[in-house]
This record gives sequence, C-alpha cells and structure tokens, in this order.
Amino acid sequence: MVGMQITDISYWGVAVLVALTGLVIVLLALANRPMMHRLLKAGVVFLIHMLLLGGSFGLLCRLGCWWANVLWGVLMSVALAVFVLGKAHGRRQQLLPAVIIAVLTGMAVGTGSLWACFRIDAGTGAFLAVMALVQVQLYAALPLALQAYLGSVRHTNEHYLYLRANGATHLEALMPSIRYALKASVLPLAKGWVRPLVVTPPLLLCGLLMAGSSPVAAVLATVLASGAMLMATVVAVVLLLWLADYRLFVKLPRNSP
Repeated sequence: MVGMQITDISYWGVAVLVALTGLVIVLLALANRPMMHRLLKAGVVFLIHMLLLGGSFGLLCRLGCWWANVLWGVLMSVALAVFVLGKAHGRRQQLLPAVIIAVLTGMAVGTGSLWACFRIDAGTGAFLAVMALVQVQLYAALPLALQAYLGSVRHTNEHYLYLRANGATHLEALMPSIRYALKASVLPLAKGWVRPLVVTPPLLLCGLLMAGSSPVAAVLATVLASGAMLMATVVAVVLLLWLADYRLFVKLPRNSP
C-alpha cells in the first residue's frame, strides 16, 4: 500500500458517520444547549482552518518546488512568532526579533534533522508535514516558556538583586528563571511520553499506520520525530532566553551586570 487516497474512503461510511455525529449534536443540545453552540462554533472554525490548510498544502504539492515549501515554513514561523509574543504582555516590540530568530532556528533544526533522517524530497508534501510537526511542538512549548520566564523574572526580582549583591554573576542570579522556563517548555512533551501509550498511542504513529507504513517504520519514525521535537524545543527556548536577556536587562539598569 503506497498511501491512503481519496478513493480509499467509503462514501457509505462517511454518510453513516455524518448521521451519527448529527445525533450526538442533538443529544448535546438536549443536555446543554450552550455547550452545543460552543461546540458547533469550534467545529466551523476547525473546518475553515482545515479547508485553508488543505488548499495551501494542495497548491504547494502541485508546485512541487522546494523553495515554495521553505518559503511557506518561513511565513508560518513568523506567524507562530506573533502568537508566541501574545504571552509577552507589553514587551512585544522588545522581544520581537528574539522570538522570530528563535522560532526560525527551532524550525530549521527540527525540520533539518528529520529531513536528514527520512531522506525526503524537500518539494513534497512529506516535507510540509515534517515542518508542520515541528511547528506544532514549538507552538505548544514556546508560549509556556516565555510566559514562565517573564513571570519568574518579574516575581523574583528581589531575589535576583540579593544574589547579585552577594557576588553572583548575572547568569547565576538568573538561572532559577531559566530552569523554570526550560521545565515549562519540555514538560508537556514529557507528559505525553509517560502516558500509557499502549492505550493512547501517539497520533503520529496512528497517522503513519493509516497511510500504509509498516509498524516498525511507524514506531521508528515516531521516536525520531519525538527526539527532533525535543531538540528543536530546547534549542529554540535557549536561544530565545539568550536573545531576550539582552533586550530585557539592557533596559533595566538596576538589574544589569
């Protein structure tokens, strides 16, 4: 089996699934109408996003150009940086260059490592899927890391000044906030690893199996992807904190070395 195609989908099965979904929505409406309205709104937004995403991927696959896929990855990285800056709370202009550079670097590291492992053509849909996989992980990790770092710096300012007054370097005094940010960024990924995977297997593994991959190849690809996402997360967070340090503490003379 090369991969799932549109012809592999049964229209009768789709009709039954749509009918059952409609019955579930009616049941939710009887149980809790506000919850049903919220679910319907979320479903409409999800369908719109899927149509836009499918159209974009379809156009890129039709072009079959590596530069188009890379350009798409860069644009999506900039969009991701804008979402991450939403956690900056008033320091968005200060941190904009740091966040963009960190996201682009994390995308490059994660995508490049998986591209080398899987030996895929940069002009195919598989390359787009790899970029999207890394982007999803960065979207889950970077906002938490930035929020944790800025909150820790703000609430431990007196402790920072105390350590500096007792001879600690700027890095030593700031290390508790750095550790907190790193923990916040990798904790969601680590929680996914310790789940009972036999009962709740990773979505990537299920997707590969549905696409026709062998179980051995699907498991190996999932493990490699997990390692690449961890590496991309740590690299992006460390770079973000290093660049943010110059932006934040240069403008706070009392905290500077």
